[in-house]
Amino acid sequence: MMGASYQNTEARGIQTVFCKPSVDVTAWSDKSYNTYLPPGVVRISPLSTTSILLRVPALKPRISKLLGASVLIQQNPEFTHCKILKSTEALCQPKNSMFPIVEAMLENTSKEEIRLDSKIINFAVASIKIDNLYET
Repeated sequence: MMGASYQNTEARGIQTVFCKPSVDVTAWSDKSYNTYLPPGVVRISPLSTTSILLRVPALKPRISKLLGASVLIQQNPEFTHCKILKSTEALCQPKNSMFPIVEAMLENTSKEEIRLDSKIINFAVASIKIDNLYET
């Protein structure tokens, strides 16, 4: 019965939309990988969120196998400048980047602008876990 319903929706031209995996449903690897701020200074306006691209140097040798893999982003406790929102994203490798990257949302809950300088904050700001489907 479900198959017929699926075929009928396809016949009507309805497109299936890919959704990000749920944090609670996906099986994540036990191993985590550190992520770092991009080079330069990131400014986050008061009471706002900003999207940035975090670098994942440890995955550089495996990027051909992991490109597009779902990853779970979690803030490291040592990073206290602002909040990195827990989320799932896809691992990417831009042509102009030496390292794989993952998009993260940073939230500034204070009433003052936050400046994140990669020369000062040179430690891991978050960690990622890879979807078990991609781990070997």
